[in-house]
Amino acid sequence: MAKFEHLDYWKNKWKTGDTRFHQNQPHPQLVKYFTSVPKGKVMVPLCGKSHDLMWLKSLGHEVVGIELSSIACEAFFSENQLVFQKQEMSGITLYQADQISIWCGDFFKIPSDAWVGCTAVYDRAALIALPPDIRRQYSQHLIQSWNKIKIQSAQMLLITVEYSSSTDQGPPFSVLENEIHDLYSAAFKIEKLETRIDPTLSGREPKFKNVEVLESCYRFF
Repeated sequence: MAKFEHLDYWKNKWKTGDTRFHQNQPHPQLVKYFTSVPKGKVMVPLCGKSHDLMWLKSLGHEVVGIELSSIACEAFFSENQLVFQKQEMSGITLYQADQISIWCGDFFKIPSDAWVGCTAVYDRAALIALPPDIRRQYSQHLIQSWNKIKIQSAQMLLITVEYSSSTDQGPPFSVLENEIHDLYSAAFKIEKLETRIDPTLSGREPKFKNVEVLESCYRFF
C-alpha cells in the first residue's frame, strides 16, 4: 500500500465536498454515554463540522475542537449561525464563539494552551482517521498533552470501527481492542462500553459493500 498522506487526503475531502463521513445528528453513543459527564471543558480532536459540538455545548460544556480544514471550520460556524472571531498565529487559526473554539491546523502543531482546563476528551473521528504509525504518534501526543494539564477525574470517550478484510479499506481504519490497550493502557484505565454493527458503514458505503463493520465505544479514566 502506498503511504497514506493523511493531511492532503482530509484537506482534499473537504475541498471536493466528499464528506459522507459527516453525520446529520449527534452521535448516538455520545448521547448515550456522555450525558452524565459533569460540565467542563471538552476537547474534540479532528472535529470537522460535527453536530456533536453543538450538542456538547447544549449540555453546558465549553467545547474545544481541533480541525485540519479551514473549510470545515468556516462551515461549522456558518451553518450553526454562530458569530465568531478569528485569530491567526504561526500557521494556526483560532476560531472562537460563545463556549466553542476550534483550532485549525495540524493536530501535532496546536499550542499546548488549547488543552488548558480540559476535563474530558471525545474522540469519535480522530484515531480511526489515521494509519497505524500515525495512530501511535497521535495517542502519545494526546497522553502527553493530557499529562500536562493534570486534571483530576478527567475522562475520555473513544469511538472506533472494526472490520476484517483482505485489503485495507481505510479510512476509516479498523482499530481492534488489543491496539486500544496497547496505545493507551499505560496511561488510562479502559472500559469497553458497547459494540454494535455500524449502521452508516456496514455493507453500505461502496468500499464496505461486502464488509461487516462494527462500532465500539470505550471510556478512559
